[in-house]
Amino acid sequence: MKVILPKYKENGPRFPMEKRFVFVVFSLAIGVVQSVNAEVPAIFVLGDSTSDVGTNNYLPQSTIKANFPHHGVDFPFAIPTGRFSNGFNTADYLAKLFGFKKSPPPFFSQNVKFSIKICKFRGINFSSAGSGLLGSTGQTTPLQKNVVTMGEQLLQFSTVHNDLLAFKGPLETEKFLSKSLFFISIGSNDIMNNYYSSNPIPKEYFIPKLGLVYEKHLRNLISLGARKFGIVSVPALGCCPSQRIYQANGECLEELNNQARAFFSTMKLLLGNLRLEYKDIKYSLGNTVDMTLNVIDNALAFTFICFPRF
Repeated sequence: MKVILPKYKENGPRFPMEKRFVFVVFSLAIGVVQSVNAEVPAIFVLGDSTSDVGTNNYLPQSTIKANFPHHGVDFPFAIPTGRFSNGFNTADYLAKLFGFKKSPPPFFSQNVKFSIKICKFRGINFSSAGSGLLGSTGQTTPLQKNVVTMGEQLLQFSTVHNDLLAFKGPLETEKFLSKSLFFISIGSNDIMNNYYSSNPIPKEYFIPKLGLVYEKHLRNLISLGARKFGIVSVPALGCCPSQRIYQANGECLEELNNQARAFFSTMKLLLGNLRLEYKDIKYSLGNTVDMTLNVIDNALAFTFICFPRF
């Protein structure tokens, strides 16, 4: 197993080791939200494996799971939880920065009505590894439930919205959701699936298509009361180890990186237009393409430690 530890040489405030890199990754994603409101009553997480905290464990037919021992080796008590990580994942660290102990639990594990009734409701994680913006992404056959698509995640949130209305009433629900954070990390699987399909749609048509679907999902969330968004764009996909291993020189696959850049540009324009239309929404968009490439291009700032776990 390879562990990457940041090694900072600058003089200045020292952050705990586990939070230094996280602070860089999420500074864009949470900056706006923190600046307008110091308290977030709840966090709602939607997305793919970057933020899944065990959703797919509740899908008996799913082949996309992270419930093997190495997935929990650095998690408290070394227990695999369905996170595609050796410990906490991005949703957990984001929640920690807002004073939570970790990410809210998966939708399937939570008795939402009971939590709302006893006033202990702090949000839900709907993310499902392998899912995408498109309904077809991640699904192997129509009869096999492999992932919870983004559209289905929104349907799940609508049931939570109805439960909130039932217990809190319209005014309190509107106030509660307007102060809550909606964190979204999705899109990578759509781009990868299209790129490796037998008949891929050209980037010039496919990325705008994803943008239109993303806009539809965001408008649905806004109609249900969401007002604060922390959105992470897709990373430099061409630099994933699964892509670099097939390159003769081990370099990144630039075509995939270009698609990731195009996706970020599309999201930047989309969110800017929504902000003009909905004056009361706040958002921050994380450019994880540049963040990823910055880490790769400045590898000397990191110490690589390899050691066996089992």
